[in-house]
Amino acid sequence: MCIEKLPEDDIYSSSLLLRFCLLSCPQILFKARNLFVLFMHQYTYNTDYSQPGNSICAFCNTPIEEGQYGKMIAGYPSCISCTESVARKTFPTWVKVFLSAILLITIGAFFWNWRFYTAFQTLKTAHADLEKEQYADAAMHMAEAARKVPEVKDLQALANYYAGLSFLRQDKGKEALAAFEKCQYQIPEDMGIKELMLNAKIDAAFDSKDYTGFVEASKEFLALDTTNANAYCTLASAYACIYADKSIPEAKANALHYLQLSKEKDTTHDAELAAYQAFVRHRIDSKSIKTFDAYTTLYPDQKTPQKP
Repeated sequence: MCIEKLPEDDIYSSSLLLRFCLLSCPQILFKARNLFVLFMHQYTYNTDYSQPGNSICAFCNTPIEEGQYGKMIAGYPSCISCTESVARKTFPTWVKVFLSAILLITIGAFFWNWRFYTAFQTLKTAHADLEKEQYADAAMHMAEAARKVPEVKDLQALANYYAGLSFLRQDKGKEALAAFEKCQYQIPEDMGIKELMLNAKIDAAFDSKDYTGFVEASKEFLALDTTNANAYCTLASAYACIYADKSIPEAKANALHYLQLSKEKDTTHDAELAAYQAFVRHRIDSKSIKTFDAYTTLYPDQKTPQKP
């Protein structure tokens, strides 16, 4: 009968029978082998294993004298000499030496790779610091992780990236730009390396009073996203610096133009951006290039946007 035609109960019963047969076959064969060996020993030597003092060693096929009994091996009697011989063959000297060498290599590898484990833990700490916006701590821990495994170049790139974030947070544009330049080709673009480098370049230009460079960097920043209201305000701030420094009417017109575009692009009515826009307007009207800290001293109700 084909198995396709069996009822479900018959198929289940057949599968149980098949599994039973498969599981039982090794045991049946093993027992058959034991009986065969026992029969051959009794047939050859006419010896009854069950009688003490009349056993035959299953390995050297010689009668075991009184006091010469070894251990039962796999259910078969053996003499002392064969018991010791089997023990030596189970773990020969070369196996013991090999296992000892493997053990020593494993222990050595554990201690050698311990620095990778500690570097990984420090890396996790750095990520946790970054999530908490503790940029200085994040940069310190990432640099520590990179020092532990100097052969891992990606960690060194991350250390420079985190250092750049920390410097940028402290308004140290020149230092931030130097850190980002060291890792710009190793850091993926989706981590915002281009935007961060331009922000650093903007801060560095402002700090060095290179207002033309401030304008050029701001234009590059705006080109990355022409819907970014903050980028329009940054460009307005750059032109306002040129107007305040050299009293060029065209610079004032450009500052007012981009400031108006920033307000038009601001669809979320962000309070921080509004404070930044008020700061730029004050720079245009007063023709003074104050830092935002100095501006907030005069107007303490304004929020700090962290912008030049």
